[in-house]
Amino acid sequence: MIPSLERRKEPLRKTMSVLKIPVMENNPAFFMIFLFLTAFLFVFIPPSLSSEVPFFPVFSFENNDNRNEWECNFLYPFFHIMKSDGKTELIMPILFSLVKDTDPKTLSIDFLWPIFTWRLKPRPGGEGYKSQVFIFPLFFRTIREKEDSVDKKSGLFPVFFWGKDRNANPYFIAFPFFWYAKESLLSFPFSSTRPQTYLAFMPFFGSFKNLAGNEAIHTYLWPLFVKIDHKDRDKYFFLWPFFGYGTGENYKAYRFWPLFTWSRKPGGSIRCNYLWPLGYHRRIIRGEGMKTRFDMFFPLYIRYRSPKEKWDHYAFIYGRRETPARRQWALFWPLFKTAFFPESGARHTTLFLILFENKNDPQDRIFQLFPFYGRREKPKKIRSFWFWPIYHYKYDDRDSYTFTRKYLFPFYFKKEWVRENDEIETRSMLFPFYAKKVKSQGSWDTSGLHVFYHDKAEAVERNWCSLFPFYKSRGKEGEDYSVRIFWKLYHKGRKDGRRFWSVNPLIFQWKSEEEKREFNLLGGLFGIKKSPVKTSLKLFFIPLSKHDE
Repeated sequence: MIPSLERRKEPLRKTMSVLKIPVMENNPAFFMIFLFLTAFLFVFIPPSLSSEVPFFPVFSFENNDNRNEWECNFLYPFFHIMKSDGKTELIMPILFSLVKDTDPKTLSIDFLWPIFTWRLKPRPGGEGYKSQVFIFPLFFRTIREKEDSVDKKSGLFPVFFWGKDRNANPYFIAFPFFWYAKESLLSFPFSSTRPQTYLAFMPFFGSFKNLAGNEAIHTYLWPLFVKIDHKDRDKYFFLWPFFGYGTGENYKAYRFWPLFTWSRKPGGSIRCNYLWPLGYHRRIIRGEGMKTRFDMFFPLYIRYRSPKEKWDHYAFIYGRRETPARRQWALFWPLFKTAFFPESGARHTTLFLILFENKNDPQDRIFQLFPFYGRREKPKKIRSFWFWPIYHYKYDDRDSYTFTRKYLFPFYFKKEWVRENDEIETRSMLFPFYAKKVKSQGSWDTSGLHVFYHDKAEAVERNWCSLFPFYKSRGKEGEDYSVRIFWKLYHKGRKDGRRFWSVNPLIFQWKSEEEKREFNLLGGLFGIKKSPVKTSLKLFFIPLSKHDE
């Protein structure tokens, strides 16, 4: 009998004798089961010191007191929890995710994203906080907090909407029957820059102030009668919207919709519709010499005349348009259209709308022979394609940075940002096998077999993508990095300045770190760990001996 093992069995014998459990000599099988369950409990109790439990992917635990962080995985990637320097992550892909940070104070919670989402984050500029809750598509709640005000909005779409604006003025709408608001700034159902006041129990009565740009709207037995106060005009509707008339200073209006509507505004402007929506007439007068006339009987005839523009359209056979900057005409549109720009001398011609297009303006060059080739070039923007939609190229100069995109649909894309400080960020993907993000400071993030890649939505990455990348690599040049294959069956990297690599197919685990080596069978059924100063053995999850060299 190994002395160290004999010494470790004595406490177990005493414990089992007190609990009246048979000892090993009487029941060796029961003793082995007891040892296994004890070891199992020790495995699933997170240690308080820096340590690692290598049951990945069934269960793994890593703890580092020096970096104040720990990570736990169970049936990876279906359960993941991590805590590090004020940041906490709890992720069960597709089902649930939680990300919490203390600097700045943020919180993201998702259930079956995007069905349920909850966000807490600082407002732009660092003034207060914004809280949002969505249960798609039925419920939403938003709270914007400032030092001196709180703005609350809630809704149960499409029936109930309630809240308080930044001045604590309330509103409640049970759409479309009950409306209440008291001097509230709200955007539903019509936005306004002025406080709105409602009191309505539809269809019996209703009073709305500052709704849809009107001073007031009054209804009685809607739609039997509606009265609208708009500026210096009064509009009356009977069986809205079919019959009505309007009065005011130099204002008259009559409505027999849809047969005929007519109105004359102050200054002589006239608005008329007949056989709505086919017939249309407008005469607009804005001072001396500023008369505009527009007549249409859609789609057969359109005629427009103003001091700066003239155009005509005749049943798709012929059309023309003239302005000081452009003269154009079309024949059997969209068969043929051409335009001439007097200032630059450029001409723009199209055949069959998109099949052929050519423009020779120095500030806006276009040549397209669809779907084989196309290129559009402006001083700060370039667009081109080959064999649409196979290859696309886009370039934008946005003053503070340039943005370049290349797409080989649907398999490959590459995006590159070059900023004023010469910082470069590149993102690329070979769908669905490879995705990579690299920054000029030396950091990178790479994944393989990514079923989809969304480089803007963190919620997509957190809730869905962790299931799929069988290869994952991230880090920064000269600092810590990590490479994982098949989630974490093979793991290589550098942490706290120490290089390591490990193989963990659950049946056995092999880990190498600097001059240390470790081998485990089933996480401790049999194990050996060697370093320049110490060799440790483990049998049935119990250390057997230690030897200092």
